[in-house]
Amino acid sequence: MEVLVAVAIMAIIALSIMSLFTGSLLLNTSTTQNTKALYYAQEKMEEFKSMSFGEVKKLLPDSPLLEELIQDSSKFSRISEIELIDEELLKITVRVCWDNNEVKLVTLKTKR
Repeated sequence: MEVLVAVAIMAIIALSIMSLFTGSLLLNTSTTQNTKALYYAQEKMEEFKSMSFGEVKKLLPDSPLLEELIQDSSKFSRISEIELIDEELLKITVRVCWDNNEVKLVTLKTKR
């Protein structure tokens, strides 16, 4: 009888540890996806920062710019929006979306 109780207790402990392991794997996958999305957003933002005000302003008619990015069976959508605040100020927003999640970066670019 004692052996049966000990086996039952060990089974409960083992199941608890297994559920923690599964949860940590899911969290790790989610963090990896978030890191990739942040990288894609930062990559595009750096591209805009390296351009002159005039070059970015020329992209206004094409805004929003949509790109589909696929890596390791993960699909991301990168949306870049350029908004003219006034003649010397642009607002640049880069969003990366995947599986009902989103990373968003915003910056301002001046003419000077």
